[in-house]
Amino acid sequence: QKSILNTKAAEHLKALESFYQMVKNEPDRICYGPKQVREAVEKCAVSTLMVADSLFRNANVGTRRQYVEMTETVKDSGSLVHIFSSQHVSGQQLAQLSGIAAVLRFPMPELEDIDSDAGLSDDDGEGAGAGHGTAEMGDEDFM
Repeated sequence: QKSILNTKAAEHLKALESFYQMVKNEPDRICYGPKQVREAVEKCAVSTLMVADSLFRNANVGTRRQYVEMTETVKDSGSLVHIFSSQHVSGQQLAQLSGIAAVLRFPMPELEDIDSDAGLSDDDGEGAGAGHGTAEMGDEDFM
């Protein structure tokens, strides 16, 4: 069983190395961070998804569910999914990249506009809803 684990670890290291090569050579074909990756998943752009297993142990059930859904969507599209152990060096390296990263089928330069450090729940701060939430919250506090 130890050789199976070593094979998986070697596979994960290879996937991570490939990711870092893409960072250097084709930065428009990689993304990391929950919001960037979710956007790529929604556009069926992910060719390889790398997820740290610690994300599936998130205290927030809704957040956990979103990671599971992204993983299943990518698997269903026929793409590769690697679940990295946070106990292994490769998983620790992935954790430094927010715990989730992807190599894309095609370049998506528009992902650069999304903050790679933003969490899944930091959603609605953009677009039509921007700014109006704070005024409403302030009003409710004084009622």
